[in-house]
Amino acid sequence: MPTLEAGHDPHAEALPERRRQRVRSQDTRRHPGDQRLRQPERPPAPAARPSGLPRVLTGLQILIVDDDPDILDLFATALRACGGEVSAADNASDGLALAIRTRPHVIVSDIAMVGEDGYWLIGRLRQLPTDVMPQVPVVAATAYGREHSRTRVLAAGFTEHLQKPVDPEELCRVVAKVAGR
Repeated sequence: MPTLEAGHDPHAEALPERRRQRVRSQDTRRHPGDQRLRQPERPPAPAARPSGLPRVLTGLQILIVDDDPDILDLFATALRACGGEVSAADNASDGLALAIRTRPHVIVSDIAMVGEDGYWLIGRLRQLPTDVMPQVPVVAATAYGREHSRTRVLAAGFTEHLQKPVDPEELCRVVAKVAGR
């Protein structure tokens, strides 16, 4: 894992350009010899509703499965801003149980997770009888594009493939598309 500098936002690359610029402008690192007091860090600004996508996910239940809590938070914030009702699981086993219990309209899942991965999850979902779990669209989101090519991901049973970092607006558009909106 790369070492992070103070003031560096590790998710800035996943944010829209306007937000990345704000994050960079809030950099308050002290430089050697700088006698000024460090300003207290401000909490991150709440995510704005992605432009052009007002409430396109209203009424949709969306399950996010990812072992990175920051990605869970980023995706949940974006999907809620577009009107989605979001639930989340931080591993594939819990994601499968939650999917069976809640029967979401769309699932967004990471592929490379500790323990059971996204391929395990999609395999189990597709094996379930439709009376237990209807065929739900599942969007794969992965940071490992070469290892998890689009062709391989779709052949495994995923409906769509997103490469991380994912733009929040693109996430909303893809979820709306696979949900038939």
